[in-house]
Amino acid sequence: ASGPARRRHESAAVQRPSRTPATARKTSARICTPRWLLLISITVNFIVAQRILHAKQHSKNWLVLGLVFDLGVLGWFKYANFAASNLRSIWPELPAPGVVLPLGISFYTFMALSYIIDTWRGTYEPVSLSRFAVFLSFFPHLVAGPIVRPAELIPQFDNPPDPREVDATRGFALILGG
Repeated sequence: ASGPARRRHESAAVQRPSRTPATARKTSARICTPRWLLLISITVNFIVAQRILHAKQHSKNWLVLGLVFDLGVLGWFKYANFAASNLRSIWPELPAPGVVLPLGISFYTFMALSYIIDTWRGTYEPVSLSRFAVFLSFFPHLVAGPIVRPAELIPQFDNPPDPREVDATRGFALILGG
């Protein structure tokens, strides 16, 4: 091949595909969004609550550690992209973190905070890991809101209502009333 066809072939061989900003964002989003964030939050906050309960003299240190962890994770996922976009106006070569906001992170973070704060205050004694995991990941409550104290929600797991004894009239009135 000669002429224009040969030049196109040669230039295609020399050019390498460049990473577009969209591709860079996708790559970093995989790195910056842990799949196991809820599980990590459950584990860390459970351990912090147990340490608060058993560490009489250093319980405030454990509380601060839990607060820093929870608020740090929430701050990263909520504000990393915002901060990076502002910094890129000063330093354009700064890479975008491409952080994806996990579903329900604010709700379960604030519920975890209420749990460890109530444990530190002595108003609620920590429960088993499985009970705490249900409390923190109870998504029907998370999407409906508001954030509740563990003393209000966890006891309801022990005594679930009998579905045969549901007041259907009141339920329909609540649904129709909005």
